Amino acid sequence: MKGYMGKILSIDLTNKAIKEIPLEEKLAKHYIGGRGLGARLMLDNVPPNVDPLSPENSIFCMLGPFTGTKPMIPVCQRYEFVSKSPLTGIYLCTNTGGRFGVELKRSGYDGLMLTGASETPVYLAIQDDQIRFEDASQLWGLKVSETRKKLEEKENFPSAVMIGPAGEKLVEVASVFDVVAHNHRAAGRGGLGAVFGSKNLKAIVAKGSKTPELHDEDKLKALIKDVTRETKENPAAQNFHRLGTVQLIASMSENGVYTGKNGQIAQMDLIGKFDAETWVANYVTKNTGCYGCTLVCGKLSEIKEGKHKGKIADGPEYESFWSLGTNCGMNEFNGTLMANILCDEYGMDTISAGVTAGFALECYEKGYLDHWKAELPELKWGDEESILKLIEMMANREGFGNVLAEGTRACAEKVGQDSMNFALQVKGLEFPAYDPRAVWGMALGYATSPRGACHLKSWTIGAEVLTGEYDRFSTDGKAGLVIGLQHFRSILDSCIVCVIGSRAVPEDMIIALLKAITGTESWNLGEIGERICNTERYIATQQGVSRKDDKIPYRILEEPLPNGPAAGKVIGKENFNTMLSEYYDLREWDQNGIPKQETLRRLQIVD
Repeated sequence: MKGYMGKILSIDLTNKAIKEIPLEEKLAKHYIGGRGLGARLMLDNVPPNVDPLSPENSIFCMLGPFTGTKPMIPVCQRYEFVSKSPLTGIYLCTNTGGRFGVELKRSGYDGLMLTGASETPVYLAIQDDQIRFEDASQLWGLKVSETRKKLEEKENFPSAVMIGPAGEKLVEVASVFDVVAHNHRAAGRGGLGAVFGSKNLKAIVAKGSKTPELHDEDKLKALIKDVTRETKENPAAQNFHRLGTVQLIASMSENGVYTGKNGQIAQMDLIGKFDAETWVANYVTKNTGCYGCTLVCGKLSEIKEGKHKGKIADGPEYESFWSLGTNCGMNEFNGTLMANILCDEYGMDTISAGVTAGFALECYEKGYLDHWKAELPELKWGDEESILKLIEMMANREGFGNVLAEGTRACAEKVGQDSMNFALQVKGLEFPAYDPRAVWGMALGYATSPRGACHLKSWTIGAEVLTGEYDRFSTDGKAGLVIGLQHFRSILDSCIVCVIGSRAVPEDMIIALLKAITGTESWNLGEIGERICNTERYIATQQGVSRKDDKIPYRILEEPLPNGPAAGKVIGKENFNTMLSEYYDLREWDQNGIPKQETLRRLQIVD
């Protein structure tokens, strides 16, 4: 089918064996690419009970039909990783921007499948049909920016993905980074960096000279003009260009969604102190963007004073300002910027690292960490040194950092007492920056996301907070809202379209682009989205997930916020179960959360 290269590159790192797997046209039509195709390949190739850090686990790096075309489509040059997560023990999908996906596609592939594990550290070099295994012993131990610099010296390649020391040490919140200069883009969530580390795979570089065949190049050029115009004229898109994702701090704070101190308070006093306008005016030095993007929503920030003066941070993004800042009681820029820099350099997910640090701060305050007190400095909410020390301990598995390195759920299991009640995670994946007590649809979205607590799979904030289309303190209509968003977000992740940039690429534009690229006229995106979500759930249930796992922590379910618009509001077990049961019914799953066989057959997931 046009728009595809027609093959997937399979590499066995144990035997250094390379082969090409034909991409069936039926799979492309059923799953499109990216996340959807990755899920299907995982279902077909990875046993449910595999240890995530064993050679038997696979990594799928999948591209979409929008990737690497000439001309190039703005806001559509991302790529998706799929694997089994060492943090959660279940299915993981995580995507990122950068240039690597484009170069892999132009090397002639629709995706990359990595199996096995090398005996010694290696990096891969992919250039068209030439694949090399290179010794990475000189790179092992280097931080992310140091690794990129060394790769630039050794290889004349425009793109690379890599891990830092945290991935090498199998830290379960470690990420994989696509880096050019200070422009860090991360496949952040779920510990993919540790999977790379378990395979002794430090990096992959790619460079290609091929392009996919197009059905109607003239039509594609016209559509690209429309997308480009929208990225420059759409008010919502331009707000992201001016203020980045951090613009959300103001509205989320005003609506009581942005909480502090591990979810103990609604953070209501940030405007003019710790918000996007203040940040852009005083710290941002440059706008940055993903490869081929005309929206350009990224930012570089500089620490202007103190002992870290002159340090440059990529971002931070909205989520990182919350997890590393407000969530840890630190409502000031310098410390938050430095925490973000440490996560980027060691190669860790800023959300999971920050939430785990916030959890540790509360445990310390309650006296729950006395067993480890000799290994810890004095920890205080909002104290820069406390938070930076926790991040470094986590990244290096130093002392109590060896416990923190396994994430919030595992940490709570070791700390014991009632700490699991305030461990902000679902299925082992830490919360992002939207407190469900102030927006109930997010509670259901977190609980049913295929990878654990995730805002990107079903962002109900728009409908519940920004437009008020739904009562945010009600269960009414939330199951249908979450399902519809989950279906559409799975399409974005499969084509692949940036979530921010999707404001310029709505559903009708996606269909038009698919037709112009592939020549296939019929694209039922609703059915494809449903198929992808059910495939992911089928994988998860084979890995042991059921209703018992579709839950939110006690703090979010039963403890009201003490202040803000959501003060006194309690979701409660009855309300949550009402939403969850309705969700299962609409999904055509049984009440244990298992997809029915007739549902799987209807969607052609099983015969």
